[in-house]
Amino acid sequence: MLSAYALDILSSLVIGIVSGLIVLGLQVFAAPLTVEIQRYFRGLRIYSPIWGFSGKQKVYLVSGSIHHSQSPWMPRLMEPDLDAVNEAASTLGILRRGGRLERLYSSGFPDEFAKNDLIAIGGPIYNELTRKLMPFVTDFVSFEEEVVNPAEKLSYFYLHDKISGKDYRPTYPNGIIDLDYGIIMKLPNPFSVSHQVIMFAGCDSHGVLASVRAISFDPDTKPILKQIHRNIKGLTGEKEKYYFCVIRCQAVGHDVGRLAVEEVHLLNGKISWAN
Repeated sequence: MLSAYALDILSSLVIGIVSGLIVLGLQVFAAPLTVEIQRYFRGLRIYSPIWGFSGKQKVYLVSGSIHHSQSPWMPRLMEPDLDAVNEAASTLGILRRGGRLERLYSSGFPDEFAKNDLIAIGGPIYNELTRKLMPFVTDFVSFEEEVVNPAEKLSYFYLHDKISGKDYRPTYPNGIIDLDYGIIMKLPNPFSVSHQVIMFAGCDSHGVLASVRAISFDPDTKPILKQIHRNIKGLTGEKEKYYFCVIRCQAVGHDVGRLAVEEVHLLNGKISWAN
């Protein structure tokens, strides 16, 4: 049996070994963790001016909807639009920890809710909120219908950028979407200018998803996010930075790839109804 003295020495050795291992573990893991924390907060400095919505006030995320002929009472989303809604909600959940986010379909969105911070996801055909916002941005952008086969009443919508004067047309080889375009537009809320609106819309549903993903936490689109941020960070002295982006994407099934920024326009001082 060990004496009390030997037990004291053994206990001290064990404590010393354990303490050393703890210190070593902290040295190994603390530095990378610190770097990751720094990267996270540097990232927030990039995301915050792009998204806005500072504070914990309620934000309404309003998606469009299509109605199936067999269940007209049930709003539905095309798959890229649904992914866009989920990715926007996920990004805001990270940026606004503790902030309130309420998801609604535009078909059931009460008019009195419009005087809040809003996110509209989907083009003016299926999203009633986007349709109500479009008259306020006619100086900047419009979606135009182009008939490609009058006999079959086949048409598509293209994007007209009124600032650059360029048209962006989706492509449909063999009748299947290939190239699509979307927009990101951050504005004062025209129904209550003390609040803000971000509108994500597209020529087709892939453009909607691309516009949301461009400013999400997806690592593949980080260069696009930084490119947008470089363009808007020059708006010094402005509490909120308002802008309009055109995003190009390749349709990959229900997903998107090869995202690129076509245009970034700064809108501060150009929004007549907000001045």
